[in-house]
Amino acid sequence: MQGIRFSWSTMTLVAFLCACAPSPGAIPTGQVATSPAGNWKIEFTQSGGFIGISRSVEVTSAGHFVATDKRSGTSAKKELSPEELGALSKLFSQALAAEQPHKPSACADCYIYDLVLTSDGRSTQLHLDDTNLPKSDAEPLVTHLQQLRDSVLKSP
Repeated sequence: MQGIRFSWSTMTLVAFLCACAPSPGAIPTGQVATSPAGNWKIEFTQSGGFIGISRSVEVTSAGHFVATDKRSGTSAKKELSPEELGALSKLFSQALAAEQPHKPSACADCYIYDLVLTSDGRSTQLHLDDTNLPKSDAEPLVTHLQQLRDSVLKSP
């Protein structure tokens, strides 16, 4: 009798675990199944903070880079070099592994970082802030995009 109870509980546990497992081919939240080897696009927005900034970047695998500061009304374009595109492509792949935070933080004066990563027609959206960005795989991409944006938007 003891052996039957053990086998039923084991079978129940196995059935439960199988039901909870992701189905084959399922894409976890915050991930895209394809790499950015083909055409890709990054849309990045940084907003909020104490002073209420609103800056955005759009960059494509073709090398088109547009940075905008909505608060000041300035915008600038640049064609990225193959080296810059290679670096962004690598950071793009790393950011695809970033998981979306389960709960929004309650940080009142944090910057908000929104990323839309599109590759081969599939998009992944990440919504991060100053509290969860440092723990995210998207941080290197965000930092790189901020540096590119700031260098392009600088006044002559």
